[in-house]
Amino acid sequence: MRTFLFFLLLLCFSCKAPQEKKTDVGMLTQQVIGNYEASLPCEDCVSIEYQLELEPDSSLIEHITYLGLPNGNYEVHGTWHAGADSVL
Repeated sequence: MRTFLFFLLLLCFSCKAPQEKKTDVGMLTQQVIGNYEASLPCEDCVSIEYQLELEPDSSLIEHITYLGLPNGNYEVHGTWHAGADSVL
């Protein structure tokens, strides 16, 4: 009986919740800085060329080009930030 209680107590104390990972926002920010490009399908045009530039000063520039359409170039300027709950 003592052996059973010993193993029961051992089992109870050996179980614990997993530790939560803490996100280093500075490290996350350094990992996402750069240029990203994609070519997307489009019904009204040949394709959509998309480029995103994430800068170290938290600014961003989006270049969107609708190939095959007149005046299909757009540029958007803005800011970005990475939070502790951000997912890569």
